[in-house]
Amino acid sequence: MEKCNFCEREFKNKGGLSTHSPYCNNNPEKIKRPVSKLAGAKKGRIPWNKGLETKEETRNKISCSLIGKSKGIASDPIKEKNRKIKISESMKKNPKSGGLRIGSGRGIKGWYYSNIAGWVYLRSSYEFAYAEWLDKENINWRINKKYFIYLWKNKERKYYPDFFIVDLGIYVETKGFKTEIDVEKWKSVDNLKVLYKNDLINLGISL
Repeated sequence: MEKCNFCEREFKNKGGLSTHSPYCNNNPEKIKRPVSKLAGAKKGRIPWNKGLETKEETRNKISCSLIGKSKGIASDPIKEKNRKIKISESMKKNPKSGGLRIGSGRGIKGWYYSNIAGWVYLRSSYEFAYAEWLDKENINWRINKKYFIYLWKNKERKYYPDFFIVDLGIYVETKGFKTEIDVEKWKSVDNLKVLYKNDLINLGISL
């Protein structure tokens, strides 16, 4: 193996090293690479990547790499207020606004990989613990993406239970405590099982 004197990157042969070294970012006498006249989109030509879709696994990796990079708020109170107003106006104009969104919620959240359900986005420590238990018990499950309509304060709203247990055909909600709005949500689902902290502990789940 040959190693670059500037960045210590290893190459299988001297040919690769000699091609790399003059353009190495750590080389104080780095040579600027010439820009090809063939680079970039050309008028009338179809881009090579048109119609191609980014794999879901790649999108998940990109999303995970961005977590924690932004505080999600404006730099000062006035700008933050204006930002919220713009978001509110935009949501009111969009008939498809609302629903389940990645990043929503106040609890611990992040991506989790299941050999059964694949990459899923979880929104609480209870969800993480329950998902791990489902995998351990080899239970066929999915993160739920179906919503149910319920009425709250004279408005129709959407409720998404946390999990769907495929073989049993039931939805599962993991919950720390019950509120008045939760009761109305749960009425909209006939085949729903709500698991509180003690229920999870009784399953042998460590919290």
